[in-house]
Amino acid sequence: MDHEESSESSGPSMPPILPDELPPNVEYLFSTKTGSHVYICGTAHVSEQSASDVAEVIRLVQPDSVVLELCKSRVGLLLPPKEDDDSEPPSLMETIKTRGLFVACLSHFYSNVQDQLDIVPGIEFKSAFEEAKKLEKVCKVLLGDRPINVTMKRTWGALSTIEKIKFMYHIVMTSNISITSEDIEMLKDPEVLQQMFIELAEQFPSIMEPLIYERDMFLSQRIKTAPGDIVVGVIGLGHLEGIKKYWEEDIDMKRIMELPPPGPNYLLRGFISAVVLFLSLLVYIVYRIIF
Repeated sequence: MDHEESSESSGPSMPPILPDELPPNVEYLFSTKTGSHVYICGTAHVSEQSASDVAEVIRLVQPDSVVLELCKSRVGLLLPPKEDDDSEPPSLMETIKTRGLFVACLSHFYSNVQDQLDIVPGIEFKSAFEEAKKLEKVCKVLLGDRPINVTMKRTWGALSTIEKIKFMYHIVMTSNISITSEDIEMLKDPEVLQQMFIELAEQFPSIMEPLIYERDMFLSQRIKTAPGDIVVGVIGLGHLEGIKKYWEEDIDMKRIMELPPPGPNYLLRGFISAVVLFLSLLVYIVYRIIF
């Protein structure tokens, strides 16, 4: 009898470490798919405290697998910076050309946060990766997030033209706001996080499904099917409730990986996207000159 069949028939056993013995924002779940004890660490992506908490959880529970909220295109976060690399980071315009307007604006926002706090976004993923390597047992480190190009294309395709303009304007206008480490830790408060989601859904109703809910599904499926008796998931705190919501569901991964078809009006949409790009850049340039 294989591991999955035996675990499903025997039911869940007691967790090796109780959640009360772990740092805050760690959720314990049992996977009926594999019989695994799963500890999901909800983090803030630019929080040194989150990085420390993740390392502590891995030391305590000694996992067989660690699943990170990363995809292949973001795996570079796990690698040490090159000491002899004195090259300048790509400009906003260069990032737009290579990765698209949506990703460029988000990258610009994270870059400003990094400059203000002197913390690399995603530091908790690197902490998890390094701690997993220190374990005496073999621990697999797995990528758990949907490819970012799929997420961005599905998100951009779901937005109306007005929503696209509003969204780019919102990111540009908030990209230089002052952020402190205390502000980052506040984002771990479930009530604060829930209020942010409510406001986001009110302003951009089309964005929640592809950007948040579908990734909740994807992460849930990846974590609950990870191999081993003990699994640790490291995810942004904003995904924690969604992962719990979809934990017992069989997720149609093929559906949420599909790219939106070009359709008969792809030329018109291309023209509209170009207009959105022009207006967003114009707002950005004016903003930088004035402020």
